[in-house]
Amino acid sequence: MMLKWILALIVLAFSPSLLVAQEIKPFFRGVRSQAMGGAGIGIVNDESALWINPAGLGKIRGPYFALVNAELEANYDTNVAISGNLTSGLTLQGLLNMARQNPQKPLHLKIQTLPTFITTNFAIGAYANYTADGEYNPTTNIFQLDYTNDYALGIGYCLRLWEGRIKIAATGKLINRVYVSQPVNGAMTNLEASTFASEGTGAGWDGALMLSAPVAWLPSVTAVAHDIGKTKFNLGSGYFFKPATRPPDINQSIDVALSVFPILSNKVRSSFTVEYRDVQNQERQDIYRRIHAGAEFNINDTFYLRGGMNQRYYTAGIELAILRQQIQVSTYGEEIGVYPNIREDRRFIVQYGLRF
Repeated sequence: MMLKWILALIVLAFSPSLLVAQEIKPFFRGVRSQAMGGAGIGIVNDESALWINPAGLGKIRGPYFALVNAELEANYDTNVAISGNLTSGLTLQGLLNMARQNPQKPLHLKIQTLPTFITTNFAIGAYANYTADGEYNPTTNIFQLDYTNDYALGIGYCLRLWEGRIKIAATGKLINRVYVSQPVNGAMTNLEASTFASEGTGAGWDGALMLSAPVAWLPSVTAVAHDIGKTKFNLGSGYFFKPATRPPDINQSIDVALSVFPILSNKVRSSFTVEYRDVQNQERQDIYRRIHAGAEFNINDTFYLRGGMNQRYYTAGIELAILRQQIQVSTYGEEIGVYPNIREDRRFIVQYGLRF
């Protein structure tokens, strides 16, 4: 009888009919981590550590200012729909117009930048993010719109103990968010965020712990708690539209990772990591959507080759770093939709960075 109940619980827990498959959207995604299967907390060692894992600040070799960190991201259908005219997707009405011309195809466009001053154990920086997703259903004449526009300031510090084998860190952040997530009339001709948006300003913080063993390959265990206690947008009505409604809270999430860093030769280093997201979430979700794994090969700090698995889908990327400049290209697959209509959304990222 006991075995019967155990088997029943296993079937219940993993039954596809009960799984939630809407896209999981973290506060920050970066071009490097997305190339590595979306796994970032265990390997981050640049300015994105301020938002991904502040313990990564303990890996910074010296001070620099990341003046330009521009990233452009779009999925395959958006690339086809834009046809070289990027400005057509930079307004919500433009996105709706493209969606009407490409019905039942998910459109995704994201632009972000994160200028940052960073040095060993410390960083202060800004973050701006525009993300718009939409899909038009010609049968119902409904346009499903998901839009987020964030402006944030962050400051992070890492305390290194036992020669850096233990890193304890935190990031404090102030965020202004404009947010829309709802179906709208597909016949609209003047779709603007001010008509539907929620907006608010909130403060939150992340905490991190990284433990590294003093042996070959430096095996490391990392845990990061994002939005500790929940980030609420209740400090004000925002800076742009000042509507009466506020964006939803960002719930606390805890991610864990295991990483190793083999040195393959005098000029080739590597990183391997596997990450599990949101370990405290009690919702019944497919566990494979929380698993991320990736690898990186660093050739003379100049050329980087990356790959991995984001949920169930492959990722890949390359980077060329010369004379304080970086050019990165990545692709990853994201699972979207609600069961049984889940789909892979293939996305592409281009990033240009300039450091001083």
